[in-house]
Amino acid sequence: MIRRKQEAVNLMPPEPAADESGICRILIRLPRGQKLERRFHRTIHTLKAYFILAHPDSPYQFEMATYFPKRTFPWQPDMDTHPTLAEVGLGASKALLVLDLDA
Repeated sequence: MIRRKQEAVNLMPPEPAADESGICRILIRLPRGQKLERRFHRTIHTLKAYFILAHPDSPYQFEMATYFPKRTFPWQPDMDTHPTLAEVGLGASKALLVLDLDA
């Protein structure tokens, strides 16, 4: 899994500029309370979660959830397909909670 975390750093797409159209700003809270914030293209970027996985304090097995209304997005590194942010209904700004499945 350490190797996967290192690979995630290299696979992470560049962050789009704030003035680009179709951007989704996501605030992510890790299980230990750290906050991450980043912009993504809603129709290009997927829930592949390189951004979360690349963080040194992220759990190895996790799922993402919205706060309200509560929705979970299962995630596994070996999933064949990952929906885009638009396909799962994320708008211009969203907060996600990372849930540690090993805890």
